[in-house]
Amino acid sequence: MSNTNSIQAEYKTEIPEPWTKRTMDKLRKTFSGNTLLLLGLMVAVIVFGTANRVLFKLMLIPMVNYPFFTNQLTSFIYIPFFWPIVWVFFKTGRIDEEQRSFPWWKFAIMGTLDASAGLLMTFGGAHTSGPMQLLLSQAAIPMTMLFSWIVSLEALAFIFKRVLQVNYKWNHYVGAGTILLGIVVSLYGQLFGGGDSGSSSSVAGLIIFFSSSIPTAFSGVYKEIGFKGADLDVYYVNAWVATYQFVVGMLFLPITTLHSFGGLAFDEIPANLWDGAKCFAGYGEGCEGAYYYVCGYLAINIIYNIVLLMMIKYGSAALFYVASAVILPAADICFTQKWIMGVNAQPLTWYDVVGLIIILTGLVVYRFLGKESPKEGEGKDGEHHDKHESDDDDEIEEVPILSFQVGEVRHIRRRKPSRREHVPRSVSTVRNTYMSRLGFKEMPSSVGASLQREDYYA
Repeated sequence: MSNTNSIQAEYKTEIPEPWTKRTMDKLRKTFSGNTLLLLGLMVAVIVFGTANRVLFKLMLIPMVNYPFFTNQLTSFIYIPFFWPIVWVFFKTGRIDEEQRSFPWWKFAIMGTLDASAGLLMTFGGAHTSGPMQLLLSQAAIPMTMLFSWIVSLEALAFIFKRVLQVNYKWNHYVGAGTILLGIVVSLYGQLFGGGDSGSSSSVAGLIIFFSSSIPTAFSGVYKEIGFKGADLDVYYVNAWVATYQFVVGMLFLPITTLHSFGGLAFDEIPANLWDGAKCFAGYGEGCEGAYYYVCGYLAINIIYNIVLLMMIKYGSAALFYVASAVILPAADICFTQKWIMGVNAQPLTWYDVVGLIIILTGLVVYRFLGKESPKEGEGKDGEHHDKHESDDDDEIEEVPILSFQVGEVRHIRRRKPSRREHVPRSVSTVRNTYMSRLGFKEMPSSVGASLQREDYYA
């Protein structure tokens, strides 16, 4: 009998599963609910991310003479978007007193840095071609590495109140250097290569737009410092940052008197703001359709950030990095299409193509190579952390910080805030709290003795 069972078992193992069953199992696994969701989110990030970058340039074409008004408008619009959500979270208790006690001056610093980045990006973007905007915005990666190293210096510990340890791997240095090389190649083509591709870019515009990567990078590093150990709702954070970004942005109004930023006289500034409002409404030479481009950019930007939040929640930051690598060539192709850009469509030169390939290579090296186990004091992807913090995957979470410009969204890695263990209150604690609310500083002796007897016999 035992021999018969062994023969049957051997016979069963030798018979392969039908190819139809294997194929169906693979299809079920491939097209499972979670996989389809992640696939849909990745496609959405690519589509809305590409539209976000293209519409940013399309928005600046009719508003080219009113960059300050455009910058402030695109900053203000997020205030009425975020604060109603925050108000609901106040009422439901999702945002508690501990979150509201977060220092306001940290939000002010973040808003100041983002206001500086947005101003430089808008003023520079008005005189920088779409393909160059895509490539120059990648300078935020090596700039972030630079500021991460600066913040890690012991000499600056008294400023940032903590010392961060930076342990970037070889792929981060090689990737950042490759990205810078691609930017240099593209800039050379714009400035000295000739052709039509540089016609919509000015030297001042390229410099100003490239400079926006400095406050962008520093803002990301400071946010990672400021949010260490804080359990803050992402909508609450972005509501305050958007508010301070708009308020501080108004203080930059005198910058429009500089030659590279408009060269307006002080008495011309009010008229320029009014003309910007009229151009936004479609009144003025070359302002046809400005309303649709600006509102389209704002709507796509909000949707884009919401999709990013969903991708981080249901997927990972790695999926966003893959999608970002696809967005660059997709947006470049869109900038060459007349049905999208109209008369502003520009053919790509060899410098643009080579620069794009080099930058994409740098992004791949930076994001996806050198994935050995992180060293002590170092997080995944080479991010910097406190020296004494461990980077257990169960204790680390990815927190997205929304971006209101065309630049890459910043994700900070932090330790999950420790939750206090709930300890049930004793009967005496509940009783004393109740009596104090009735106005008794001390429980009457007769009542206390009676309650003690009840507790004893109970």
